Amino acid sequence: MPPAAAILVATALAQLGTTSQSVAGRLLPCAGSLALNLLLLVVMLQVLTGMPVPWRRLLPGAAAGALGWSVL
Repeated sequence: MPPAAAILVATALAQLGTTSQSVAGRLLPCAGSLALNLLLLVVMLQVLTGMPVPWRRLLPGAAAGALGWSVL
């Protein structure tokens, strides 16, 4: 999936979470959007970094970025 398509899917999932009436209907799409944002950020950080970085070192920054992006 191209990154632009994944961003659109994450946005659609977040929007779907705002239109549901039930708690599970709100949390599941938002959690899916958060997970997709996390995956996108980890991959982008790994690809765009000039030197090899262990995945474990990328995860905290990507998690903070995904959470911030989801809240925004």
